[in-house]
Amino acid sequence: MLRVPGTGIDLLTARARGGDVRMIYSPFDAVALAARNREREVVFFAVGFETTAPAKRHGCAACPAAGSAQFHAAGLPRAGAPRHRGDPLGADNRVQGFLAAGHVCAVMGTAEYGPIAARHHVPIVVTGF
Repeated sequence: MLRVPGTGIDLLTARARGGDVRMIYSPFDAVALAARNREREVVFFAVGFETTAPAKRHGCAACPAAGSAQFHAAGLPRAGAPRHRGDPLGADNRVQGFLAAGHVCAVMGTAEYGPIAARHHVPIVVTGF
């Protein structure tokens, strides 16, 4: 997510310009960071599939500053299978396939992907652990 363009710049550019942008591995790391820096605003930005949302929520709820002006959580959970309507692969699109999350497919299976692959004439490969 550090390289994904935002409205104006990406997070790596913000860090290069002096912003305090850190990569962490757990919501509990964000909680600890907020506890050590009570004078600063801490934003925990998390992405992942819907299977990771409960752990992120639990970690953020453990923060004493949760809900205050000091600690914010922003999340972008994604559904395991693409939920799009219409045709995201128009004539000028160069997408050649999709990657499906292995940990999600281990739980939900792969049945939802067959119709998507057939409709768009692209392969879907299950990746993962």
